[in-house]
Formats: sequence, C-alpha cells, structure tokens
Amino acid sequence: MNTNGQKPKQSFLVFRNNQNEDDGEDWLITYSDMITLLFAFFVVIVAISQVDPVKLQRVSQSMATSVGKKYNQEMDFSLAEIYTSLEKIIEEEGLTGQAEVNYSPVGVVMRFKGNMLFRTASADIQPKAVSVLRKLAKEIRAKPYRIDVEGHTDNRPIVTALYPSNWELSAARASSVVRFFLDEGVLPHKLRAVGRADTKPLRPNEDVRGNPVKEHQAMNRRVEIVFLGSSFN
Repeated sequence: MNTNGQKPKQSFLVFRNNQNEDDGEDWLITYSDMITLLFAFFVVIVAISQVDPVKLQRVSQSMATSVGKKYNQEMDFSLAEIYTSLEKIIEEEGLTGQAEVNYSPVGVVMRFKGNMLFRTASADIQPKAVSVLRKLAKEIRAKPYRIDVEGHTDNRPIVTALYPSNWELSAARASSVVRFFLDEGVLPHKLRAVGRADTKPLRPNEDVRGNPVKEHQAMNRRVEIVFLGSSFN
C-alpha cells in the first residue's frame, strides 16, 4: 500500500508477435510469382502455336455473343465456306498453277502469280484476268468480310518514270485491283490497298552466295486477296 492506503496499480506489457503476422503473408509472394510464371508460359505457347483462323473465328463469335456484341447472322459465312468458294473459282477459270488459296493467321488468302494479273513493270490489269476478278468481286459483295489487296514484288530494283521503286509498283498494282472491285460495285469501306514491295517474300530471293533464285523470285511476285477473319460489323 502507498501512503494513502491504496494498492499500487499493476502495469502490463503487451508484446505483439510481428514475426508471426509477417509469416502469414509470405504465401502471397509465392502465389503471385507462380501466377506470373503461368501467364508467361501460356503466352509463349500461344505465340509459337499455329493459328487456325476457322477456330479463331468461332471463338471470337462466341466471346462477342457472351458480352452482348451483335453480328450480322443473316450474312454470316464461315472462313471454311470462303475457302471452298475461292477454290471453286480457280477451278472454273482453269487457273490451277497460277492461283491458289491458303489459310493465314488473319483469314483466307487468294494468291495470284504476278504475271497472271499484270505484265512486267506494269500496274494495268491484263484482259485475261478480268473474268476471275469479276467473280471475286461478286464473292466479296456477297460476304461481310473486309478485304486487303496486297501487292508484292521480288528484290530486283525497278526505276521507271511511273515507278521509282518496288514500293510504288506494288502499291499501284494493289490499287488497280481495288479500283476494279469498286467498279464492280464493292463497297469502299470493305477494301484496302497495301503495297509490300519485297518485304514479305514467300521464299528467299537469293541463295546463300547472293545469287538470284529465279523460281523463288517468280513466286514472290504476286498479288494477294485477303479475306480478313471476322465478319462482325
């Protein structure tokens, strides 16, 4: 007791176990590291895998529908149907060996050898190409897909009054095809002309010694009609 007759107050020390609380959150660091590694793994898998545009189209349609996005069901044609239609046009026109159809990561591609549509160093469509381009225009009008028309050249330089380089020539050829489609009634917003020059060869233009490979150069001189892989409006 103190001098006033009262009991002294007792003091208590409270110790907080900071170490235990910190240990309870350590698993978050490990978990976040694991999620990051899994994400990186799946990104690599997707990057190195070959894209199937038909499957991609189905997935995109399903995802769009799930979030309430509308697309034109009355004019919905699959890329597989486009592929079949284009192969039929090649067969009807007797162009096997001069034109071909392939899938690409962005859609379906109809590829013409350069001398099929144009003469050397020219961007004027040859008369023999009018029939097949007219059928293509009809196909484009009937389908909701947007179209890229791409002009490609080999690596041989060109210098003329009209075309100072392969860039101008490839762009002029793509534009000529686009103009043809416009004259056939294709809506302008569906078309785009793209000049690639020699930047996207199908095969190397030269061998390891730097000598030109004429067969490869002939393959690289081409025009591609690309049906881009989404029919959503």
